[in-house]
Amino acid sequence: MDLRTKAFLIIGLTLICGILLIMLFSFSLLNESYTRFEEDDVTQKVIQAQKVLEYEKAQILSLTGDWSRWDESYNFVLDRNEDYIIRNLNYASVENLGIDFALFLKDNSSVKYGTQVNKTTESMEQLSNETIAQILGIPGFFSFDSILDGHSGMIIFPKGPALVTSEPIITSTYQGPAAGILVFGMYLYEEKIQQLSEISDLSIQVTPVSSQNIEPSDYPSVQTKKNIYVNPISEDLIQGFTYLPTLDSQGYLELLVSSPRNIVKQGKETIFAYIIILMGLGLSIIFVSLLTVDQLVLKRLHTLIENIKSRNLKRENLSDILLDGNDEFSDLAKEIHPVFMELGRSRRELEEHVRLLTESEKKYRELADLLPEFVFESDLDGNISFMNQMGMSISGLNQNVHLSDLHILRIIDEADHSRFRSALEKIKTGIPISGVEYTGVKNTGERFPLIMYASPIRSGSVITGLRGFAIDISERKEIETSLRKLANIVEHTSTGIVTGRSHEVDYVNSAYSIMHGMEPSDLLRKNPFIVVTGYPEKQFTPYLESALHSGHATFELDHIRKDGTRFPVLHDLTILSGESSENAIWSLNVQNITEQRLAWKALVESEALRESARQLRDVISRLPDATFVIDKDGWVIFWNQAMEALTGISESDIIGRGRYEYAIPFYAEKRPMLLNAVLNKEGTLMEHFPDASKSGDSLFIEESFPQMGKGGKFFSSMAGPLYDSRKNVIGAIQSMRDITPRIMAEKALMRTNEKLNLLSSITRHDIRNRVSVILGLIPLLKGDEKDPETLEIISIVESAAKLIHDQIEFTRVYQNLGVHSPEWKDVGDLVFKVTDVGIPERIQIENNLSGLFVYADPLLERVFYNLVDNAIRHGGTDLSVIRFYWQHRDTSICIYCQDDGLGIPGDLKEKIFERGYGSNTGLGLFLVREILSITGITIVETGLEGKGARFEVVVPYGGYSVKNRKEE
Repeated sequence: MDLRTKAFLIIGLTLICGILLIMLFSFSLLNESYTRFEEDDVTQKVIQAQKVLEYEKAQILSLTGDWSRWDESYNFVLDRNEDYIIRNLNYASVENLGIDFALFLKDNSSVKYGTQVNKTTESMEQLSNETIAQILGIPGFFSFDSILDGHSGMIIFPKGPALVTSEPIITSTYQGPAAGILVFGMYLYEEKIQQLSEISDLSIQVTPVSSQNIEPSDYPSVQTKKNIYVNPISEDLIQGFTYLPTLDSQGYLELLVSSPRNIVKQGKETIFAYIIILMGLGLSIIFVSLLTVDQLVLKRLHTLIENIKSRNLKRENLSDILLDGNDEFSDLAKEIHPVFMELGRSRRELEEHVRLLTESEKKYRELADLLPEFVFESDLDGNISFMNQMGMSISGLNQNVHLSDLHILRIIDEADHSRFRSALEKIKTGIPISGVEYTGVKNTGERFPLIMYASPIRSGSVITGLRGFAIDISERKEIETSLRKLANIVEHTSTGIVTGRSHEVDYVNSAYSIMHGMEPSDLLRKNPFIVVTGYPEKQFTPYLESALHSGHATFELDHIRKDGTRFPVLHDLTILSGESSENAIWSLNVQNITEQRLAWKALVESEALRESARQLRDVISRLPDATFVIDKDGWVIFWNQAMEALTGISESDIIGRGRYEYAIPFYAEKRPMLLNAVLNKEGTLMEHFPDASKSGDSLFIEESFPQMGKGGKFFSSMAGPLYDSRKNVIGAIQSMRDITPRIMAEKALMRTNEKLNLLSSITRHDIRNRVSVILGLIPLLKGDEKDPETLEIISIVESAAKLIHDQIEFTRVYQNLGVHSPEWKDVGDLVFKVTDVGIPERIQIENNLSGLFVYADPLLERVFYNLVDNAIRHGGTDLSVIRFYWQHRDTSICIYCQDDGLGIPGDLKEKIFERGYGSNTGLGLFLVREILSITGITIVETGLEGKGARFEVVVPYGGYSVKNRKEE
C-alpha cells in the first residue's frame, strides 16, 4: 500500500468517525432534551390536577362557611330551630349543594345531627357511626384560631376518599361564641373524578394507598420537582403522580395523571430526519475533501518522489528543477536541489579541511601561550612535552631549556609528590584530575598554592599521556583569609546581620538568632520578614525596591521572638549587587532599640504627665461640687473654687497642709474625712463613717454638719483613690454636694405624711367601729328573717362588711408605704425575723442571705413576709423547703425565693402581681412589687408548675452591698 492510498484511507476514516460521533452526540442530546421536556409537561399536568382538587376543596370550604355563619344553623345547633332539617337538609337541597354528607356538632363536640345522601334511593339517611367516629378522630380538625377560621382536607373512608371541611357555627353577623361546628364532605367517586377530568382536560385518577407503601415498586419512577413522580409506561403512554396526605395521617391519596407520549414521538421523527440530512451532508464533505487533498497534496508529492528516484538512478540533469509550482512541495524541491549540487564540492572541501586543521593546531599552541593559566602536556610518567609561556614564567625557566629534560614534579613541592603520583595512576585508568590543590615551587625556590585540572590524552582507545592546566591561587588564598577574619567578626558582633538574595535569607549571624530565640535553620531559606508578624500588611519588597533605588534604606519595625514577645528593631538595608528585586543580593543590619525606645517613651510620658496634671487641675477647679485632693501621705494638692466658696479658705492657704487641717471647716476639729478612709488600708478609719456605702473602691455617704451655716448643713460625699500609670495608689479625691434643701424638703414631707397617717388612723378606727356594729347586728337579722330574698340581701351586706374590714386592716399594715426614706437593710436578718415563728415544723427554711445589704423602703420586711406566707398558703401539702439565696448577674444581683410546692401555672405568672388577684385581700404580691419598685427593684416569678415557685428579686447596681457595712 503506497503513501497515497494510506493517506486516502486515514483521512476518509477520520472524517467518517467524526461524522458518526457528531450523529451519536446529537441523537443523545436531542433525545434527552425531548425526554426532559416530556417530564416537565407531565409534571405541570400533575400540578394542574392538584390545583383542580384544591379548587374543589376551596369551594366546599366556602360553602361550609356560608352555612356555618347563618342564624338558622346557629339556632339549630342550640336546639331552637327543629324545622331546619326539613327545610334545608332534604335530598334536593343537599344534592344541589354538591356534597355527600353533613355533620353538625355542638360546642362540647357532641353530635347534634349527621346525614348523608343515598343516591340509589334519592333520599337522605343517617350518617354512619363509623364515619362520624372517623371524622371526630381527625387531629386538630375542630380547633380554630378564630371564629372565622376553618379547616379542609382529604380523608379515606370505607366508601372511598373524600374532601371534608369544618367551620365554627356562628351568627349571620359573625358574632360568637361558636355554638358548634359544621362539617361538609364530598366523596371522590369515579363519576366525580371523571367530571374533574373533563373540566381540566386531563386524565385524572385518585387512588387510596397505605402509608407503608407510598411508592410504586412494579415499574421505575423518575422524581421531578415538588415530590412529583413521572413514569413512562410504554412507547405510547406516560404517567405522572404524587401523594396527597390525609388529615388523619392514615394513608395517602395517589393523584395519577396519564398522557400520550406525543412529544417523544415527534422528537424521534425530528431526530431521524436530522440524522439522514447530516449523513448525506457528511458523505458529500468526505468526497470533496478527499478529492481536494489528492489534487493539491498527494498527487504533487507522488510526482516529487518519482523525480527524485529517477535522478538518483540516472545521475543526469542534476541542475534541473525537481518540481514546478509555488507551494510547500516546490519549496521542498528547491531545498533538495542544492544537496545534489553540494555532493560535487564535498571532495574539494575535504582537502581544504585537512589543511585548515593543521593551521588550527598551530593557532591552538599560540592561544595557549596567551592564556593566564599554566597549560601543559606530558606523558604518563610526568615528562612534560608542552608548556605555554605562563608555565615557563611560573617555573622560572627560559626558552633555551629543552622540555624533554623537564619533569612535572619539578614545579610541585616535594611534600605533594606522593599525592601527584597517585593522581597519575588514576589518569592511567581514565580518571581526570579535577581541582586538586598542590603547593607549587618556582625556580627561585618560592612556594605558592595552585589548583590543577588534567584529563587523559587518548590515541584511539589507548591513554598516552595527560593534558591540563594549573592556576596560581595566591591572591584567592589571601582573599579567603580576609573573608574568614571578616566572617569571624560578623559572627561575633552584637548587631544582627542577615544576607540573602531576592526574598530569601541565605545567612544569619549568631546575634540575630539569639535576638529572636531561634536556631539559624528556623530562618534560612525564608522571607526576612518572617519575624515581623506584628505587621501582616508589611512586605519586604517595598523596602528592597527603595534600597535598590537609592542603594540604601533605613526603617523601624517591631519583631517577635519565638516565645511571642515583641521588641523594636532598627533596620539598615544595603544592596550589594543586582538591579531588580528578583536578583538583588543584599545585607540587612538589625539592631534592638528597646532601650532607646523606652528612653524616648519616658521622655514623652513625662511631658504628657505634666500636660495631664495641668488639664486635671483645670477640670477640678471648675467642678460645681466642692472638691479637693490629697496625696497618699495626706497633704492637700488640689482645692477647687467651689471648695473655696464653701469653706471661705483660699487654695493658696490650704495647699500643702495635712494632718486633717482640711476637716476643721466641716467638723470644727481635726479628724479623718471620707477620703482618708479610702487611703486607710487597715480599715480602722471606717468607724468614723458607720453609714458609708461602698461601690468598687469608692465610698459614698450623706452627713450632717451642725457647725456649718445657720442651723447646720447636709452634704452628700463621694471619695475614691487616684492611681498612676502602674496602678499604684498616689492619692485620693473627695467631692461634696450640698443637699440641705433636699433634706429639709424630705423632713417637711415626712411631717405631712405623719399628719395624714394620723388622720387616716382616726378615720380607719371610726370605720372599723361602724363595721363591727354592722357585723354584730347581721346574725340577729338572720335569725328573725324567713324571706329568702331578704336573707340573700343580708348575706351580700355581710360579705361587703367583711371585705371592708379586711381592706381597713390591710391599709393599717401598709399605711407607711413610701413615707420614710429608703435605708440599708440586711436581708438575711429580715428573713430570720419573718421566719422565726409561725412556720410549720414540716417546712425547712434555708437562709443564705446573711451579710447582703439592700437599699430599699423600710417595709422591705413585709416583702419577705408575704413571699413566705404565699408559699405556705399555696404550696400544697407536699411543701417541705423554702430557700433564700442570691447570685451576681452582670452589674446587678438577683435574690431568689424558691420552694418545692405546687408552683404557679404559666398563665398566672403576671396576674398574681395584679391588684385584686388572690383569695385574700388580693393586694399582697401587688404591694410587694410596689414596695420594691420604690428603689428600682424588680420581681418576677420563674418557677415551673408542679416543681415549685421561684421568685427572682433583681437589685440594680448601687442598690446592694455584699459586705457588712460595719466591716467596710
